[in-house]
Amino acid sequence: QAFRTDNSSAEFAGSMEQCLDDTPIDNVVPIVVGAALAGLVIIVLIAYLIGRRRHSAGSGYQSV
Repeated sequence: QAFRTDNSSAEFAGSMEQCLDDTPIDNVVPIVVGAALAGLVIIVLIAYLIGRRRHSAGSGYQSV
């Protein structure tokens, strides 16, 4: 009771309602999305390193 004007009682007098924001947050989805993004970054990094190694080994020209 934020705007109570009388100081008759220090206790809450009224009915309480459960709000949807009072429920605990499920952290499974953000963890799965983060793990998937980390996996994609690792896959791209490995593909880049493999492609760079093949390009330098297969070409007959010297890089400048």
